[in-house]
Amino acid sequence: MMILIDSRLFGTKDEKAISIIYNTPLGCPFKIGDQDCITGAVITDRQGILNAYEGWMLYRIETQILPTIQALDEIAFRVLDGEQVTLSCTCNSELCHGHIIKRIVEDAIRNSVARHSH
Repeated sequence: MMILIDSRLFGTKDEKAISIIYNTPLGCPFKIGDQDCITGAVITDRQGILNAYEGWMLYRIETQILPTIQALDEIAFRVLDGEQVTLSCTCNSELCHGHIIKRIVEDAIRNSVARHSH
């Protein structure tokens, strides 16, 4: 599958990239010092941010929060159409919430294909 993460501070040159910056449907609302809304733990490092983000995203999917579902669907449909999709954010780290989005979309596509092949 072709989902790329472009987490350079100044963004991507891909005009069709999907923005996952803060305040977008897939943006990460957490920072160090925040409380993880699922576990209640105080976030103390970058990995804690990603853990909180993953729990938050899975909750949004489970409860069908429409902007989140629509954004994930857009990525999945573009991938299924054979397009390379770039997720663009301003994370200045190897550890980016884009990797969680990529895994969620790829897992959903694999599960969908597996269900339809039986």
